[in-house]
Amino acid sequence: MRSTVMAVTAALMLAGLQSCFSVRNSANFTYSKVSPAAYDSLLKASDDHYLIDVRTPGEYNKSHMPGARNYDFFAFHYGADVDTLQRGKTTFVYCQTCHRSPFAARIMKHKGFCHVYDLRGGYAAWQKAFETEQK
Repeated sequence: MRSTVMAVTAALMLAGLQSCFSVRNSANFTYSKVSPAAYDSLLKASDDHYLIDVRTPGEYNKSHMPGARNYDFFAFHYGADVDTLQRGKTTFVYCQTCHRSPFAARIMKHKGFCHVYDLRGGYAAWQKAFETEQK
């Protein structure tokens, strides 16, 4: 009985945390979490956008998407980095597994950005999707 209560409590806590991490659309802001294939298509279709890698410099230096800027979400200056960008431009963000990038998108929302696309599954999913395609 006690283990059942603990399991239910843990499940409710996780569900609560999930909702805390969501990024909601508003009249002036759209956020979309899209598959690697859709992300790739949207990037290719957009001539004027930002591609922001919010992973650490160490992760970025190992491998990153071509043309990506590294604005480390954990860095003290992340907000200042984002402040250098034009708010109306479409922005693509990603991290390693799509855990940090929603937080980065939420900050962008509060700073007045209009359109943010997030890579579902993060860079790990991107690598897996495109390594599979090439085999």
